[in-house]
Amino acid sequence: MNILVLLRMLFGSTSVSAELVYRGSTVRNLFWAMSVPLSLLPPTMIVLLDGPLSAYLPVLQIRPSVFMASLFFGCEVLSVFLMGWLIKQVASTLGHEVAYADAYLVAAIAPIPLWLSSLGLLVNNPFLNTALPLSALASCCALIYQGAYSLCHVGDRLKAAAVTQVVFGAALILWIMFLPLFWSVTG
Repeated sequence: MNILVLLRMLFGSTSVSAELVYRGSTVRNLFWAMSVPLSLLPPTMIVLLDGPLSAYLPVLQIRPSVFMASLFFGCEVLSVFLMGWLIKQVASTLGHEVAYADAYLVAAIAPIPLWLSSLGLLVNNPFLNTALPLSALASCCALIYQGAYSLCHVGDRLKAAAVTQVVFGAALILWIMFLPLFWSVTG
């Protein structure tokens, strides 16, 4: 997938949906070609870069392990599937029938900024390591909204915002519950 397509999708281009659907990607192809490789970035960065994290934030003094990285990876992959299911359910509740393929396409595209923001850990800068994930969260929210509106064909912008609010809120709650468990097990 071209990063420029995602950038255009962030800023509300409805022509993006035609480009993404035109590729004819199945959920399985999208999962193996995009979700799995990109979701390997955060666990890899955590395992490889424990020292720079611990240097300026003592709270993050962790002892990463392959087991914890695998658990983190599994939670990321599971969250993509849960997000796709939730997008379909919320849109259905609001009166829009969304195909599973469209819902999972949005679920696979939305966390890309979060996965890529983990590359910021290569730079030992607390400001950058705070700003990147926060901007990635905002981008993720925008991608869910644009995806619900254009890819899932939720024609009403208010209903697309409702889908975004429920899905993004549920994802935040799940990850807020998971991350302290991750830090407590590794710390």
